[in-house]
Amino acid sequence: MKTILTIIISVLAINTNIAQNPNNQPFLGTWEVQENNKIFRVNIWENETNDGIDGHYWLIEVDANNNETIIDQSNKEIIDGCNCSWNEAFSLGSPDGITATGLIRDVTPLPKDITWIDGLLSMSIQQSNQTTAHWIVSYDGPIHYEARFQIPTNCILTKVD
Repeated sequence: MKTILTIIISVLAINTNIAQNPNNQPFLGTWEVQENNKIFRVNIWENETNDGIDGHYWLIEVDANNNETIIDQSNKEIIDGCNCSWNEAFSLGSPDGITATGLIRDVTPLPKDITWIDGLLSMSIQQSNQTTAHWIVSYDGPIHYEARFQIPTNCILTKVD
């Protein structure tokens, strides 16, 4: 019985290791860019269900004493009062551990009755410094003239965790 239990635990451990994609590893963690008193922060985790990577973001303001105030975030109610939130703001896949591409949803305050804007996201680890990555967001589909991304669309993120 003890041998059977050891075999089952070993098989489960092997399957767990196989399910994790090593190409995801460089992207996991917390990334940010700061411009003046504004921080754009991203947290990325591995989605073990689909072998991809998912994440959320925050728009933060920093005061003179370095206190941070969240101005907006992607992990919030989809529509006020619905008691339902986004599971993730973006989903990516990486074939090589250097570039990850996928879809992103900007859910920051937008004009009129627009609840979100869908976009394409590309995140590329910089070869010269593996703790930095180029973050590029572009439109996916028709562009509403009054809808513009409120999140950064072209910046260099630094890994902080």
